[in-house]
Amino acid sequence: MNDEFNELDNLDYLEDEVIYDEDYDNYYDDDFDTEIDEYDDDYTISDSEDYKYEDNLELDENYQYNEIESENDDKLEKTINLRNKMIRIFLIILLLIIIILLSSVFIKSFISKNKNEKDEVTVTKKEKENYDEIFSLMKNACINYYDQEKIDNDEILTLKKMKELSLIKTVDENYDDENSIAYIKKKDDNYELTINVKYNNIKKTKTYILGHYSYCTNTYLCEKDETLENETYLYEYSKEGKVTLSNWSSWSNYVNTSCTTKNISCDTDDMNCLTEIKVIQKEEKSGTKNKYYINYRSAFQTNQKEVRKVCSNFDYIKINGVYYRTEKNSNYKMLGAIKKTTMANYYNFRYDGRYSYQNPPNDTIATRFVFVGPDYSNCKDTCDGKIKYYYDAYTFTKSLTKVSNPELDCNNSTTIVIPNYSITKQKITVNFEEPQYQTVCYKTTRTRTKQNDSDTVWSKEDDSKLLDNGYTYTGNKKLS
Repeated sequence: MNDEFNELDNLDYLEDEVIYDEDYDNYYDDDFDTEIDEYDDDYTISDSEDYKYEDNLELDENYQYNEIESENDDKLEKTINLRNKMIRIFLIILLLIIIILLSSVFIKSFISKNKNEKDEVTVTKKEKENYDEIFSLMKNACINYYDQEKIDNDEILTLKKMKELSLIKTVDENYDDENSIAYIKKKDDNYELTINVKYNNIKKTKTYILGHYSYCTNTYLCEKDETLENETYLYEYSKEGKVTLSNWSSWSNYVNTSCTTKNISCDTDDMNCLTEIKVIQKEEKSGTKNKYYINYRSAFQTNQKEVRKVCSNFDYIKINGVYYRTEKNSNYKMLGAIKKTTMANYYNFRYDGRYSYQNPPNDTIATRFVFVGPDYSNCKDTCDGKIKYYYDAYTFTKSLTKVSNPELDCNNSTTIVIPNYSITKQKITVNFEEPQYQTVCYKTTRTRTKQNDSDTVWSKEDDSKLLDNGYTYTGNKKLS
Protein backbone atom coordinates (compact mmCIF):
# COMPACT_ATOMS: atom_id res chain seq x y z
CA MET A 1 0.00 0.00 0.00
CA ASN A 2 2.79 2.48 0.86
CA ASP A 3 4.38 1.86 -2.56
CA GLU A 4 1.07 2.60 -4.21
CA PHE A 5 0.60 5.90 -2.40
CA ASN A 6 4.25 6.82 -3.04
CA GLU A 7 3.50 6.41 -6.72
CA LEU A 8 0.84 9.12 -6.36
CA ASP A 9 3.38 11.42 -4.75
CA ASN A 10 5.88 10.93 -7.59
CA LEU A 11 4.92 14.16 -9.34
CA ASP A 12 8.36 14.45 -10.97
CA TYR A 13 7.33 11.82 -13.45
CA LEU A 14 4.25 13.84 -14.44
CA GLU A 15 6.25 17.03 -14.70
CA ASP A 16 8.75 15.29 -16.96
CA GLU A 17 5.92 14.29 -19.24
CA VAL A 18 4.65 17.87 -19.41
CA ILE A 19 8.09 19.21 -20.25
CA TYR A 20 8.45 16.65 -22.96
CA ASP A 21 5.10 17.73 -24.44
CA GLU A 22 6.18 21.37 -24.42
CA ASP A 23 9.31 20.43 -26.31
CA TYR A 24 7.20 18.54 -28.74
CA ASP A 25 4.89 21.56 -29.24
CA ASN A 26 7.85 23.81 -29.87
CA TYR A 27 9.01 21.41 -32.47
CA TYR A 28 5.57 21.40 -34.01
CA ASP A 29 5.45 25.24 -34.02
CA ASP A 30 8.77 25.46 -35.86
CA ASP A 31 7.49 23.17 -38.53
CA PHE A 32 4.32 25.19 -38.80
CA ASP A 33 6.34 28.39 -39.31
CA THR A 34 8.24 26.75 -42.11
CA GLU A 35 5.02 25.94 -43.88
CA ILE A 36 3.80 29.54 -43.50
CA ASP A 37 7.02 30.86 -44.93
CA GLU A 38 6.62 28.70 -47.94
CA TYR A 39 3.11 29.95 -48.31
CA ASP A 40 4.36 33.54 -48.22
CA ASP A 41 6.82 32.79 -50.97
CA ASP A 42 4.01 31.67 -53.19
CA TYR A 43 2.25 34.97 -52.67
CA THR A 44 5.29 37.08 -53.46
CA ILE A 45 4.72 36.20 -57.15
CA SER A 46 1.64 38.40 -57.05
CA ASP A 47 1.81 41.59 -59.10
CA SER A 48 0.53 43.94 -56.45
CA GLU A 49 2.76 44.68 -53.51
CA ASP A 50 -0.19 46.06 -51.61
CA TYR A 51 -2.05 42.89 -52.08
CA LYS A 52 0.99 41.05 -50.98
CA TYR A 53 1.22 43.23 -47.94
CA GLU A 54 -2.40 42.96 -47.07
CA ASP A 55 -2.40 39.28 -47.55
CA ASN A 56 0.63 38.97 -45.43
CA LEU A 57 -0.91 41.18 -42.84
CA GLU A 58 -4.04 39.11 -42.77
CA LEU A 59 -1.99 36.03 -42.73
CA ASP A 60 0.01 37.32 -39.81
CA GLU A 61 -3.14 38.16 -37.93
CA ASN A 62 -4.58 34.74 -38.65
CA TYR A 63 -1.35 33.18 -37.73
CA GLN A 64 -1.22 35.01 -34.45
CA TYR A 65 -4.81 34.04 -33.73
CA ASN A 66 -4.21 30.44 -34.69
CA GLU A 67 -1.05 30.41 -32.65
CA ILE A 68 -2.91 31.61 -29.54
CA GLU A 69 -5.73 29.16 -30.15
CA SER A 70 -3.20 26.38 -30.62
CA GLU A 71 -1.49 27.25 -27.37
CA ASN A 72 -4.81 27.18 -25.51
CA ASP A 73 -5.65 23.84 -27.04
CA ASP A 74 -2.27 22.51 -26.03
CA LYS A 75 -2.74 23.63 -22.44
CA LEU A 76 -6.21 22.12 -22.29
CA GLU A 77 -4.89 18.91 -23.76
CA LYS A 78 -2.07 18.85 -21.22
CA THR A 79 -4.52 19.36 -18.36
CA ILE A 80 -6.78 16.63 -19.65
CA ASN A 81 -3.83 14.29 -20.09
CA LEU A 82 -2.61 15.03 -16.58
CA ARG A 83 -6.08 14.47 -15.13
CA ASN A 84 -6.51 11.24 -17.05
CA LYS A 85 -3.15 10.00 -15.83
CA MET A 86 -4.08 10.90 -12.23
CA ILE A 87 -7.38 9.08 -12.60
CA ARG A 88 -5.65 6.03 -14.12
CA ILE A 89 -3.09 5.98 -11.27
CA PHE A 90 -5.87 6.37 -8.66
CA LEU A 91 -7.88 3.57 -10.25
CA ILE A 92 -4.80 1.34 -10.40
CA ILE A 93 -4.08 2.01 -6.72
CA LEU A 94 -7.74 1.44 -5.77
CA LEU A 95 -7.75 -1.80 -7.74
CA LEU A 96 -4.58 -2.95 -5.99
CA ILE A 97 -6.11 -2.15 -2.57
CA ILE A 98 -9.28 -4.09 -3.42
CA ILE A 99 -7.22 -7.05 -4.71
CA ILE A 100 -5.11 -7.06 -1.52
CA LEU A 101 -8.20 -6.85 0.73
CA LEU A 102 -10.03 -9.56 -1.14
CA SER A 103 -6.92 -11.75 -1.08
CA SER A 104 -6.60 -11.27 2.67
CA VAL A 105 -10.26 -12.13 3.24
CA PHE A 106 -10.01 -15.14 0.96
CA ILE A 107 -6.88 -16.46 2.68
CA LYS A 108 -8.37 -16.01 6.14
CA SER A 109 -11.60 -17.64 5.04
CA PHE A 110 -9.70 -20.52 3.49
CA ILE A 111 -7.58 -21.06 6.60
CA SER A 112 -10.63 -20.73 8.88
CA LYS A 113 -12.64 -23.11 6.72
CA ASN A 114 -9.89 -25.72 6.76
CA LYS A 115 -9.48 -25.34 10.50
CA ASN A 116 -13.23 -25.54 11.11
CA GLU A 117 -13.53 -28.59 8.90
CA LYS A 118 -10.67 -30.24 10.77
CA ASP A 119 -12.11 -29.30 14.17
CA GLU A 120 -15.56 -30.39 13.11
CA VAL A 121 -14.27 -33.80 12.09
CA THR A 122 -12.36 -34.11 15.39
CA VAL A 123 -15.29 -33.00 17.52
CA THR A 124 -17.70 -35.20 15.63
CA LYS A 125 -15.45 -38.20 16.08
CA LYS A 126 -14.99 -37.46 19.78
CA GLU A 127 -18.71 -36.92 20.33
CA LYS A 128 -19.47 -40.17 18.53
CA GLU A 129 -17.07 -42.03 20.80
CA ASN A 130 -18.61 -40.32 23.84
CA TYR A 131 -22.14 -41.20 22.77
CA ASP A 132 -21.23 -44.80 22.05
CA GLU A 133 -19.68 -45.08 25.49
CA ILE A 134 -22.49 -43.38 27.45
CA PHE A 135 -25.22 -45.37 25.70
CA SER A 136 -23.36 -48.61 26.46
CA LEU A 137 -22.80 -47.62 30.10
CA MET A 138 -26.41 -46.58 30.65
CA LYS A 139 -27.73 -49.72 28.90
CA ASN A 140 -25.65 -51.99 31.15
CA ALA A 141 -26.70 -49.96 34.21
CA CYS A 142 -30.37 -50.46 33.29
CA ILE A 143 -29.92 -54.21 32.79
CA ASN A 144 -28.42 -54.45 36.27
CA TYR A 145 -31.08 -52.22 37.82
CA TYR A 146 -34.48 -53.13 36.40
CA ASP A 147 -36.44 -56.08 37.73
CA GLN A 148 -40.09 -56.98 37.26
CA GLU A 149 -41.28 -54.66 40.04
CA LYS A 150 -39.40 -51.60 38.78
CA ILE A 151 -40.63 -52.20 35.22
CA ASP A 152 -44.25 -52.54 36.38
CA ASN A 153 -43.94 -49.26 38.30
CA ASP A 154 -42.73 -47.44 35.17
CA GLU A 155 -39.70 -46.30 37.13
CA ILE A 156 -37.47 -43.76 35.36
CA LEU A 157 -33.73 -44.04 35.99
CA THR A 158 -31.64 -40.85 35.68
CA LEU A 159 -27.92 -40.67 35.07
CA LYS A 160 -27.60 -39.02 38.48
CA LYS A 161 -29.26 -41.99 40.18
CA MET A 162 -27.08 -44.41 38.23
CA LYS A 163 -24.03 -42.65 39.71
CA GLU A 164 -25.53 -42.63 43.22
CA LEU A 165 -26.22 -46.38 42.99
CA SER A 166 -22.69 -46.95 41.63
CA LEU A 167 -24.17 -48.47 38.49
CA ILE A 168 -21.86 -46.08 36.61
CA LYS A 169 -18.55 -45.15 38.15
CA THR A 170 -17.15 -42.36 35.97
CA VAL A 171 -18.56 -40.42 33.03
CA ASP A 172 -17.88 -37.16 31.16
CA GLU A 173 -18.99 -34.22 33.36
CA ASN A 174 -20.66 -32.50 30.39
CA TYR A 175 -23.55 -34.98 30.48
CA ASP A 176 -26.71 -33.59 32.07
CA ASP A 177 -27.29 -35.80 35.13
CA GLU A 178 -30.94 -34.85 35.56
CA ASN A 179 -32.06 -34.86 31.93
CA SER A 180 -30.13 -37.93 30.76
CA ILE A 181 -32.68 -40.68 31.53
CA ALA A 182 -33.69 -44.25 30.77
CA TYR A 183 -37.02 -46.08 31.01
CA ILE A 184 -38.46 -49.47 29.98
CA LYS A 185 -41.83 -50.34 28.45
CA LYS A 186 -43.34 -53.76 27.80
CA LYS A 187 -43.57 -54.53 24.08
CA ASP A 188 -45.34 -57.82 23.27
CA ASP A 189 -43.03 -60.54 24.61
CA ASN A 190 -40.06 -58.23 24.96
CA TYR A 191 -39.14 -54.93 26.60
CA GLU A 192 -38.10 -51.70 24.89
CA LEU A 193 -35.36 -49.74 26.66
CA THR A 194 -35.23 -46.05 25.69
CA ILE A 195 -32.19 -43.96 26.61
CA ASN A 196 -32.20 -40.19 26.22
CA VAL A 197 -28.80 -38.50 26.59
CA LYS A 198 -28.23 -34.75 26.91
CA TYR A 199 -24.67 -33.59 26.25
CA ASN A 200 -23.76 -29.89 26.00
CA ASN A 201 -27.46 -29.07 25.33
CA ILE A 202 -27.57 -31.63 22.49
CA LYS A 203 -30.05 -34.50 22.91
CA LYS A 204 -29.58 -38.00 21.51
CA THR A 205 -31.91 -41.00 21.81
CA LYS A 206 -31.34 -44.71 21.36
CA THR A 207 -33.53 -47.75 21.94
CA TYR A 208 -32.70 -51.36 22.72
CA ILE A 209 -34.84 -54.50 22.76
CA LEU A 210 -34.39 -56.59 25.93
CA GLY A 211 -36.07 -59.74 27.15
CA HIS A 212 -36.56 -61.92 30.20
CA TYR A 213 -34.77 -64.86 28.65
CA SER A 214 -33.88 -68.09 30.36
CA TYR A 215 -30.20 -67.48 29.73
CA CYS A 216 -30.23 -64.09 31.50
CA THR A 217 -27.72 -64.59 34.31
CA ASN A 218 -27.88 -62.52 37.52
CA THR A 219 -30.27 -60.02 35.92
CA TYR A 220 -33.96 -60.06 35.16
CA LEU A 221 -33.40 -58.71 31.63
CA CYS A 222 -30.69 -59.17 29.05
CA GLU A 223 -30.17 -58.68 25.34
CA LYS A 224 -31.27 -61.43 23.01
CA ASP A 225 -28.59 -63.97 22.17
CA GLU A 226 -29.40 -65.63 18.86
CA THR A 227 -26.84 -68.36 19.49
CA LEU A 228 -28.85 -69.60 22.49
CA GLU A 229 -32.34 -69.41 21.05
CA ASN A 230 -32.25 -72.91 19.50
CA GLU A 231 -30.88 -74.66 22.56
CA THR A 232 -32.88 -77.18 24.58
CA TYR A 233 -33.92 -76.46 28.14
CA LEU A 234 -34.71 -78.14 31.43
CA TYR A 235 -37.62 -76.85 33.45
CA GLU A 236 -37.91 -76.56 37.21
CA TYR A 237 -40.73 -78.38 38.99
CA SER A 238 -41.67 -78.00 42.65
CA LYS A 239 -43.95 -79.86 45.08
CA GLU A 240 -45.17 -78.34 48.33
CA GLY A 241 -44.31 -80.12 51.60
CA LYS A 242 -44.91 -79.64 55.35
CA VAL A 243 -44.57 -76.12 56.79
CA THR A 244 -42.12 -75.82 59.72
CA LEU A 245 -40.36 -73.10 61.66
CA SER A 246 -36.70 -72.28 61.10
CA ASN A 247 -34.20 -71.80 63.91
CA TRP A 248 -33.98 -68.43 65.57
CA SER A 249 -31.49 -65.94 64.16
CA SER A 250 -28.87 -64.35 66.39
CA TRP A 251 -29.94 -61.41 68.52
CA SER A 252 -29.41 -58.15 66.66
CA ASN A 253 -27.31 -55.26 67.91
CA TYR A 254 -29.09 -53.01 70.38
CA VAL A 255 -30.73 -49.95 68.83
CA ASN A 256 -32.40 -46.96 70.44
CA THR A 257 -36.13 -47.33 70.94
CA SER A 258 -39.02 -45.73 72.77
CA CYS A 259 -39.29 -46.72 76.43
CA THR A 260 -42.88 -47.71 75.70
CA THR A 261 -41.63 -50.61 73.54
CA LYS A 262 -42.74 -53.95 75.00
CA ASN A 263 -40.79 -57.18 75.39
CA ILE A 264 -42.08 -60.00 73.18
CA SER A 265 -41.45 -63.69 73.71
CA CYS A 266 -42.72 -66.50 71.43
CA ASP A 267 -43.92 -69.97 72.32
CA THR A 268 -41.86 -72.64 70.63
CA ASP A 269 -44.68 -73.95 68.43
CA ASP A 270 -46.47 -70.66 67.74
CA MET A 271 -46.41 -70.54 63.91
CA ASN A 272 -47.55 -66.91 63.89
CA CYS A 273 -44.95 -65.56 66.30
CA LEU A 274 -41.86 -64.94 64.20
CA THR A 275 -40.11 -62.06 66.09
CA GLU A 276 -38.89 -61.73 69.69
CA ILE A 277 -37.90 -58.39 71.30
CA LYS A 278 -35.90 -57.59 74.44
CA VAL A 279 -35.87 -54.06 75.89
CA ILE A 280 -33.33 -52.67 78.37
CA GLN A 281 -33.19 -49.32 80.16
CA LYS A 282 -30.06 -47.29 80.92
CA GLU A 283 -29.31 -43.98 82.63
CA GLU A 284 -27.20 -41.94 80.24
CA LYS A 285 -25.63 -38.52 80.39
CA SER A 286 -27.80 -36.05 78.49
CA GLY A 287 -25.87 -32.86 79.22
CA THR A 288 -24.44 -30.73 82.04
CA LYS A 289 -25.44 -27.81 84.22
CA ASN A 290 -23.66 -25.56 86.70
CA LYS A 291 -24.33 -26.19 90.39
CA TYR A 292 -23.33 -23.47 92.86
CA TYR A 293 -21.85 -24.14 96.30
CA ILE A 294 -21.89 -21.43 99.00
CA ASN A 295 -19.71 -21.15 102.10
CA TYR A 296 -18.68 -18.41 104.53
CA ARG A 297 -15.52 -17.13 106.24
CA SER A 298 -14.20 -14.11 108.19
CA ALA A 299 -12.12 -11.85 105.90
CA PHE A 300 -10.54 -8.39 105.84
CA GLN A 301 -12.61 -5.52 104.52
CA THR A 302 -11.17 -2.04 103.89
CA ASN A 303 -13.13 0.81 105.46
CA GLN A 304 -12.88 4.57 105.13
CA LYS A 305 -9.51 5.87 106.38
CA GLU A 306 -9.32 7.81 109.66
CA VAL A 307 -7.34 11.03 110.29
CA ARG A 308 -6.21 11.66 113.86
CA LYS A 309 -3.33 12.60 116.16
CA VAL A 310 -0.97 9.78 117.17
CA CYS A 311 2.47 9.31 118.64
CA SER A 312 4.99 10.06 115.93
CA ASN A 313 7.24 7.20 117.04
CA PHE A 314 4.98 4.41 115.70
CA ASP A 315 2.60 3.39 112.91
CA TYR A 316 -1.03 2.71 113.81
CA ILE A 317 -3.82 0.51 112.34
CA LYS A 318 -7.47 0.35 113.27
CA ILE A 319 -9.07 -3.13 113.08
CA ASN A 320 -12.71 -3.71 114.10
CA GLY A 321 -12.67 -0.39 116.00
CA VAL A 322 -9.50 -1.22 117.99
CA TYR A 323 -6.18 0.65 117.53
CA TYR A 324 -2.97 -1.31 117.11
CA ARG A 325 0.57 0.02 117.34
CA THR A 326 3.40 -1.36 115.18
CA GLU A 327 6.93 -0.40 114.19
CA LYS A 328 7.51 2.65 112.10
CA ASN A 329 7.29 1.99 108.31
CA SER A 330 6.10 -1.59 108.81
CA ASN A 331 3.69 -1.17 105.82
CA TYR A 332 0.76 -3.06 107.31
CA LYS A 333 -1.39 -1.11 104.86
CA MET A 334 0.07 -3.26 102.02
CA LEU A 335 -2.16 -6.12 103.27
CA GLY A 336 -4.86 -5.11 100.78
CA ALA A 337 -2.48 -5.26 97.79
CA ILE A 338 -1.70 -8.97 98.14
CA LYS A 339 -3.24 -11.03 95.28
CA LYS A 340 -3.36 -14.72 94.38
CA THR A 341 -0.53 -14.19 91.91
CA THR A 342 1.83 -12.74 94.55
CA MET A 343 2.97 -16.07 96.06
CA ALA A 344 6.07 -14.58 97.78
CA ASN A 345 7.10 -12.50 100.82
CA TYR A 346 5.53 -9.10 100.41
CA TYR A 347 6.94 -6.22 102.46
CA ASN A 348 6.55 -7.43 106.07
CA PHE A 349 4.05 -10.17 105.14
CA ARG A 350 5.62 -13.62 104.98
CA TYR A 351 4.31 -16.07 102.39
CA ASP A 352 3.48 -19.37 104.17
CA GLY A 353 2.37 -21.37 101.10
CA ARG A 354 -0.75 -22.60 99.32
CA TYR A 355 -3.05 -25.13 100.97
CA SER A 356 -6.36 -26.86 100.36
CA TYR A 357 -8.93 -26.36 103.10
CA GLN A 358 -12.12 -28.31 103.75
CA ASN A 359 -13.69 -25.03 104.88
CA PRO A 360 -12.44 -21.55 103.89
CA PRO A 361 -9.94 -20.24 106.55
CA ASN A 362 -10.65 -17.04 108.54
CA ASP A 363 -8.43 -13.93 108.49
CA THR A 364 -7.00 -12.60 111.81
CA ILE A 365 -5.27 -9.32 112.64
CA ALA A 366 -1.89 -10.96 111.90
CA THR A 367 -2.81 -13.38 109.11
CA ARG A 368 -4.28 -12.89 105.66
CA PHE A 369 -5.67 -15.66 103.39
CA VAL A 370 -6.03 -14.99 99.64
CA PHE A 371 -8.56 -17.16 97.76
CA VAL A 372 -7.06 -19.01 94.76
CA GLY A 373 -9.88 -21.28 93.59
CA PRO A 374 -11.98 -24.40 94.33
CA ASP A 375 -10.43 -27.84 94.80
CA TYR A 376 -12.55 -30.42 92.89
CA SER A 377 -10.23 -33.36 93.48
CA ASN A 378 -12.80 -35.21 95.62
CA CYS A 379 -15.75 -34.45 93.31
CA LYS A 380 -17.17 -36.90 90.81
CA ASP A 381 -20.63 -36.33 89.37
CA THR A 382 -21.40 -33.94 92.23
CA CYS A 383 -19.45 -32.02 94.90
CA ASP A 384 -21.95 -32.14 97.76
CA GLY A 385 -19.84 -32.12 100.98
CA LYS A 386 -16.64 -32.83 98.99
CA ILE A 387 -15.55 -29.50 97.61
CA LYS A 388 -12.41 -27.87 99.04
CA TYR A 389 -10.82 -24.43 98.75
CA TYR A 390 -7.28 -23.35 97.80
CA TYR A 391 -5.86 -20.36 99.72
CA ASP A 392 -2.46 -18.65 99.90
CA ALA A 393 -1.48 -17.86 103.54
CA TYR A 394 0.43 -14.71 104.63
CA THR A 395 1.61 -13.71 108.19
CA PHE A 396 2.50 -10.20 109.39
CA THR A 397 6.04 -10.42 110.89
CA LYS A 398 6.04 -7.18 112.90
CA SER A 399 4.46 -6.67 116.32
CA LEU A 400 0.87 -5.56 116.80
CA THR A 401 0.09 -4.02 120.23
CA LYS A 402 -3.40 -2.97 121.20
CA VAL A 403 -3.59 0.63 122.47
CA SER A 404 -6.49 2.60 123.78
CA ASN A 405 -5.31 6.07 122.72
CA PRO A 406 -2.53 6.37 120.09
CA GLU A 407 -2.03 10.06 120.93
CA LEU A 408 -0.90 9.27 124.49
CA ASP A 409 1.82 6.74 123.57
CA CYS A 410 4.50 9.44 123.69
CA ASN A 411 5.00 13.16 124.12
CA ASN A 412 5.57 13.82 120.42
CA SER A 413 2.27 13.67 118.53
CA THR A 414 1.46 14.13 114.86
CA THR A 415 -1.61 13.96 112.68
CA ILE A 416 -1.65 11.03 110.19
CA VAL A 417 -4.05 8.92 108.08
CA ILE A 418 -4.72 5.58 109.78
CA PRO A 419 -5.76 2.51 107.67
CA ASN A 420 -9.11 1.27 108.91
CA TYR A 421 -10.14 -2.40 108.49
CA SER A 422 -12.79 -4.78 109.71
CA ILE A 423 -12.81 -8.58 109.75
CA THR A 424 -16.35 -9.58 108.84
CA LYS A 425 -18.30 -12.58 107.59
CA GLN A 426 -18.10 -12.94 103.77
CA LYS A 427 -19.82 -15.34 101.33
CA ILE A 428 -17.71 -17.63 99.13
CA THR A 429 -19.47 -19.00 96.00
CA VAL A 430 -18.03 -21.60 93.64
CA ASN A 431 -19.69 -23.58 90.84
CA PHE A 432 -19.22 -27.09 89.46
CA GLU A 433 -20.42 -28.37 86.08
CA GLU A 434 -22.41 -31.46 86.93
CA PRO A 435 -23.68 -34.03 84.42
CA GLN A 436 -27.39 -34.51 83.80
CA TYR A 437 -28.86 -37.97 83.21
CA GLN A 438 -31.97 -39.39 81.57
CA THR A 439 -33.44 -42.82 81.06
CA VAL A 440 -32.78 -44.26 77.60
CA CYS A 441 -34.18 -47.53 76.20
CA TYR A 442 -32.65 -49.98 73.71
CA LYS A 443 -34.01 -53.08 72.02
CA THR A 444 -32.61 -56.18 70.41
CA THR A 445 -34.54 -58.55 68.15
CA ARG A 446 -34.29 -62.01 66.67
CA THR A 447 -36.46 -63.66 64.00
CA ARG A 448 -37.45 -66.99 62.54
CA THR A 449 -39.32 -67.90 59.35
CA LYS A 450 -41.85 -70.38 58.13
CA GLN A 451 -40.26 -72.84 55.74
CA ASN A 452 -41.78 -75.36 53.38
CA ASP A 453 -40.19 -78.73 52.98
CA SER A 454 -40.84 -78.63 49.23
CA ASP A 455 -39.15 -80.83 46.69
CA THR A 456 -37.61 -79.27 43.59
CA VAL A 457 -36.47 -81.15 40.47
CA TRP A 458 -35.42 -80.32 36.90
CA SER A 459 -36.89 -82.19 33.94
CA LYS A 460 -38.00 -81.86 30.37
CA GLU A 461 -41.01 -79.78 29.47
CA ASP A 462 -44.43 -81.34 30.08
CA ASP A 463 -43.12 -84.17 32.27
CA SER A 464 -46.45 -85.93 32.82
CA LYS A 465 -45.12 -88.12 35.61
CA LEU A 466 -44.13 -85.11 37.73
CA LEU A 467 -47.26 -83.18 36.90
CA ASP A 468 -49.45 -86.17 37.88
CA ASN A 469 -47.65 -86.41 41.24
CA GLY A 470 -48.47 -82.85 42.32
CA TYR A 471 -45.43 -81.04 40.93
CA THR A 472 -45.90 -77.67 39.29
CA TYR A 473 -43.73 -75.38 37.20
CA THR A 474 -41.76 -72.74 39.12
CA GLY A 475 -41.21 -70.68 35.98
CA ASN A 476 -37.44 -71.23 35.95
CA LYS A 477 -35.61 -72.99 33.14
CA LYS A 478 -32.01 -73.62 32.17
CA LEU A 479 -30.00 -74.99 29.31
CA SER A 480 -29.81 -78.72 29.31
